Amino acid sequence: MESEQVHTADEIALLNNLTDNYDSLRYCLLKAQTFDMKSYGFPAIYYKIMETDKQRVQSFVDAFEKYNWLKDSVVCEIGCGRFALTDHYLNHCKKAYLIESNPAVYDFIEEKLRKNNWQDKVVVIRGDVMKINELPEKVDFVIGELMSVFCANQHQVPIFKHARKWLNENGKLLPEKIKNFIQVGYTYFDSEHKFYPLMFTRHWPALLTTKVLVNVIDLYTVDEMTVNVIVKVKAVLSGKVNCVLLNSYVQVAEGCNFTGTDSLMQHTVVKLDNKTPFIMKEDQEYQLRIKFTYATTVDEASFEITE
Repeated sequence: MESEQVHTADEIALLNNLTDNYDSLRYCLLKAQTFDMKSYGFPAIYYKIMETDKQRVQSFVDAFEKYNWLKDSVVCEIGCGRFALTDHYLNHCKKAYLIESNPAVYDFIEEKLRKNNWQDKVVVIRGDVMKINELPEKVDFVIGELMSVFCANQHQVPIFKHARKWLNENGKLLPEKIKNFIQVGYTYFDSEHKFYPLMFTRHWPALLTTKVLVNVIDLYTVDEMTVNVIVKVKAVLSGKVNCVLLNSYVQVAEGCNFTGTDSLMQHTVVKLDNKTPFIMKEDQEYQLRIKFTYATTVDEASFEITE
């Protein structure tokens, strides 16, 4: 009983500390996602956030189980990192090509392979995946992380476009499909930021429209790197708007899905390009002009609401 009370007190203390820092944490996730050459990518905390995200990891584990744990398969994993996904299939596959560009994890990878006696079935390829033209053989699965909402900030789409040629005739990409959705709302920004990923619900904008599908990314076939569309949004409430809320639904394999969390494909709030807040009227439809390019940045994306 006493230990339960102490545990509860610790939880309340943690919540109290979090509450005291909500405002200062508004842009914390954005800072954690900022490219940092010292860590050959992102600050170490971001990798910790990813590795501890149970929803994301479980969606891949479910996909591995769906395909019999990749038993007797030849696998290529792009960006294996510290084996958050790799640990779940490497015992079962016949061979794995692990591509990793971050020197900070090379010693970890070698030690992991040695400790588990995986050296004979694994080829570690150090370097940029885009500079690898061919693998020694065709593979049954290509596995890779998806990092940014709409695939705008990171290179997921061009990487999968490049790597899918390594698949054999019936090979599978994991993940294989992304659906991008958008809503319009109102929030406040400081003068330094055009967008921020959401970590806490109190930083969500006040949403005034229904959710609308922007586009579907089929990673087996996607070719064009720029999305330029106009979608219709319907106001469910009246009021002024100055931002959009982006979120992505990811199909790792059919029936194995995750929605962007605070670790990957985060719900992200982005300023509208409209120079002043736009006034929406309940039940009216509006046009939302959307343009963005994969593997650039959300800063370069364009969102404008019109009558």
